[in-house]
Amino acid sequence: MNLKVPKILIVGEFRAAIHEPALYNAMLDLGYDVEAFKTQIFFDKCSDLSYRLQYHFQFGLSIIQLNKALKSTLKKNYDLIFLYRPRLIYKGTFKALNKSKIFIYNNDDPFSEKYHFLYWFNFKRLLPLADHIFSYRLKNINDYKSRNFYNTSLLRSWYIEKNNFYLSVKKSVDAIFIGHFEDDGRDIIFKFLVENKINLQIYGPGWQQSKFYKFFKTHDLISPALNTVEYNEVLNSSNIAIVLFSKLNNDGYTRRCFEIPPTKTAMIAFKTNEISLLFNEEEIILFETKEELLLKIKYFLKNKDELKLIGENGFKRNLKDKNEVRDRAAQIMNTYISLI
Repeated sequence: MNLKVPKILIVGEFRAAIHEPALYNAMLDLGYDVEAFKTQIFFDKCSDLSYRLQYHFQFGLSIIQLNKALKSTLKKNYDLIFLYRPRLIYKGTFKALNKSKIFIYNNDDPFSEKYHFLYWFNFKRLLPLADHIFSYRLKNINDYKSRNFYNTSLLRSWYIEKNNFYLSVKKSVDAIFIGHFEDDGRDIIFKFLVENKINLQIYGPGWQQSKFYKFFKTHDLISPALNTVEYNEVLNSSNIAIVLFSKLNNDGYTRRCFEIPPTKTAMIAFKTNEISLLFNEEEIILFETKEELLLKIKYFLKNKDELKLIGENGFKRNLKDKNEVRDRAAQIMNTYISLI
């Protein structure tokens, strides 16, 4: 049976290359007819204050214009509409929709108690319209099902093959952490490591909010967020990449768990049930306390052959499990095909 190539619309912010643009390009690579509806462009002429107010309250002129334009776009009769973290999309925008399948995906945790209770208001109103809901984390599958949304499955994050890959470069630093600041004790961990003579570098935004920021600046630990090329180079140049998880989103793994292994740099991650499902202890180093983290970093820096083997095993596991963005795009389309 010959199926026609489905016409797909991906709706999302399209700000960060690792999110909607990566999925869009993967769909194109797989030969699908895909278009993008970029919600962020409706805020291009807004003042910073106007944008922040509209984004927070999920209402305003730009958001009304956004939904009006999307409603008009939907008249093209797409086969599949993929809503990527749709906070600003109104339920009424889809009122006249007939045959299109609607998939919803959210890489954040819309059920986390750490968000303001109205933060995911529009998102939750859209859920009854979904033919399928993709969940970033195992926890959210249970969250959806407990609210009678049984049409849900796991869609983990991904790496991008052309961006994340091995480079034969010198390992110039003991350990790195790439990620934003959260007030969850991660700054206490990193201060402890530096005080115990670990050559550490931190990359990412928000660290000026840490109570130890002056300490970090004095030791020249903090660098700004990295572009795509720098990101891959930094991962390749470290002996160990430290992985922590967002408590705001109740994460048990993170995108970096798939972006680090292509570089063959060994990961050391906080132990969770979810990360233990993705990699065994021949493929990743796990820890539960800052003291254990320090001991394991010191041990593996003295035992580089063991460290190298863990990095290579992680590389192989990542390939075996097919965690590249085109694999995720194929998963989405297999779900679509199963519904038609």
